[in-house]
Amino acid sequence: MHDHDAHGHHHHHDHASDLTETEKLKTLITNWISHNVGHAGSYSTWGSRAGDAGHKKTAELISKAAQATLDINALLKDALKELG
Repeated sequence: MHDHDAHGHHHHHDHASDLTETEKLKTLITNWISHNVGHAGSYSTWGSRAGDAGHKKTAELISKAAQATLDINALLKDALKELG
């Protein structure tokens, strides 16, 4: 389970009722991208640490998770562009 509070930041998924659905989507997607960048950086750091500790396969899998997170961001950026 993913605990957002464990990251030291809070999410407010209903920012303001006067925003249009498009504005809400733009805000959410922008926040998701930023959030994912933090995760990808953490994965990269810990992947390197796993490799340094001799856990080659673990390091490889964590590195793939970091790349997958960046791939997700590419899709989210495309979605954001579609919104205009």
